[in-house]
Amino acid sequence: MNLVARAKAILMTPKQEWAAIDTEPLDVTALLTGYVIPLALIGPIARFIGFSVLGFGGFFRLSVGMGISQAILGFVLAIVACSFWRG
Repeated sequence: MNLVARAKAILMTPKQEWAAIDTEPLDVTALLTGYVIPLALIGPIARFIGFSVLGFGGFFRLSVGMGISQAILGFVLAIVACSFWRG
């Protein structure tokens, strides 16, 4: 199941979807590449666009280099946080 369909199913029918997820075998590589990495990229990309492209209230913008470095740091920290989480 792809990421969008899975997210939609979790929101619309959570009990049935979590039961289906519970029966699936755990493949860490597929979990990282299919779910964790795409979801971990959303925040840093949005932060880069907001801080470096749009700026703070139209008065101050971060440099592109600073924005990219913050985006990379945010992505790495999101992946590290997921690796330490034990559900």
